Amino acid sequence: MFLLHISKKVNSFRIDYKVSYLFMIESEKQLIEYCKKLIEQKLNWGKSEEWRNKEFIDLSDTLYNETELRISTSTLKRLWGRIKYDGSPNHYTLDALAAFLGYNDWKDFKTSNYHKIAPPIAQDEIHLPTNGFQHPASQEESAEQISFQPTTAPQAETNSNHDSFKLSKPYLFLIGFLILIIGIGLGMLILKFIMPQKESVNFLVNPPKTVLFAYPTIAKEYPAKVKFMYDISAVQEATPKGWHLTNILSFGHDTRAKLIYSGDEKGETEYIYPVPGIYQPKIFTNIKQTSETLVLVKSKGWLLNLDMQDTSIMLDKLDTIFQKYNMMLLKEQDIKQIFPKYNSPHTKIRWCSYSKFDNFNINGDNLTFKADIQRPYNEPDGLNTVDIRIRGRKNTIHIQFIGKGHSDKIYLGFSEKKGIHHENPDVYKAFEQDFSEFRSLKIETKVKSYFSERKKTVTVYLDNTSLYQTTYEEPIGEILGISFHFRNTLGIIKNIELSDDVVYYNYYSSL
Repeated sequence: MFLLHISKKVNSFRIDYKVSYLFMIESEKQLIEYCKKLIEQKLNWGKSEEWRNKEFIDLSDTLYNETELRISTSTLKRLWGRIKYDGSPNHYTLDALAAFLGYNDWKDFKTSNYHKIAPPIAQDEIHLPTNGFQHPASQEESAEQISFQPTTAPQAETNSNHDSFKLSKPYLFLIGFLILIIGIGLGMLILKFIMPQKESVNFLVNPPKTVLFAYPTIAKEYPAKVKFMYDISAVQEATPKGWHLTNILSFGHDTRAKLIYSGDEKGETEYIYPVPGIYQPKIFTNIKQTSETLVLVKSKGWLLNLDMQDTSIMLDKLDTIFQKYNMMLLKEQDIKQIFPKYNSPHTKIRWCSYSKFDNFNINGDNLTFKADIQRPYNEPDGLNTVDIRIRGRKNTIHIQFIGKGHSDKIYLGFSEKKGIHHENPDVYKAFEQDFSEFRSLKIETKVKSYFSERKKTVTVYLDNTSLYQTTYEEPIGEILGISFHFRNTLGIIKNIELSDDVVYYNYYSSL
């Protein structure tokens, strides 16, 4: 009888271990589901089960606006279960979703949120088999051995010459106490193997820094060849015994990356950036990001990017045309002359973007930015998005204007403050604006003293009227890029001014 009780207890611990293994397998799926819920909460577009094709197109555009990473509508539909798909999302998709929520990448999201989904996991989130669970490594074991269903103990054979065996209460108490002690011992033994050790926890929370250098960090021409020198030996040396890390050097352009193998902890590599932009190469492991640098590839004047339904094109060296109109304006005949395959912009363009990348030598925390903006074509759905981004060496100013009644889709970002409209829903209604005629935008950042404290402030004006003001903590840094984005139309911009107390730039001014 005593051995029978011990056997049952050991079997119960074996089942608990296998359930824990199931939780570990399911954790990635749970994180993806949790990420989707956070995205749905941020968007506030209603139940995702009721989303139509339009919502998935808008989601693809919204992700691109905030992260500059494009996920197709078909991928999003697969992720949200509208298209049957048995596989898992790739790292590019997961990194984009995490970036949309303000994380560096998917690894950063996992590290920050794993404790929210593992264990305990809600009963209704994991569907265990009704007839028991078998570990993949023990397929030959019978279901009866590890069944979750209670089993009836076999009846003892009757014997007319002997009475049934009975135990007094003291003996039952002693046996129960021994089973409890054995159970605690087995539990501690299991935890020793399945829980990370102290050194592992420290390694997870604060892994050693790696070294990453880029040369040149500012490229004047494109395509730009950049050399990278890296050193991840500190991470390799500090990795707990038995751990296997995947070390990756991401070049910050699309999904291009280099896998750093064991024995290649110090080395050099090259990457060619095909187009102008601000790139943030990073080294990270399958735990978290460990270091990053910055590469600026300058543009030759202002660029025009057209993201169309069937293709995307980038046009540069447009200053001659812009100077003809004394504003950033391209008419259909201008584009057809440069790009003969171009058709009507009202039916083909998804996004029109004007951008300039340069080291302006302007302090982003003491900035005055002005521009007159117009979007002459109104969209049927009334969104009429106008998107402005000022990229600093450290952080970004990102604001959107949108048509009346659509303020729930506006995004505002000032340095570390991203998605500000979720803090105060009344604020972003001021950004429901009509740009069918020229409107004068002004963005101003200042460092102000409040008694003994110095605070960074940013103020947004439209037609000399203050729309919004807030403070932020992390510096914007030196300005490296400016971009204007128009949804489904060609926009028009003039009288662009960019200055601090020392430097002043002016583009296409009518003065």
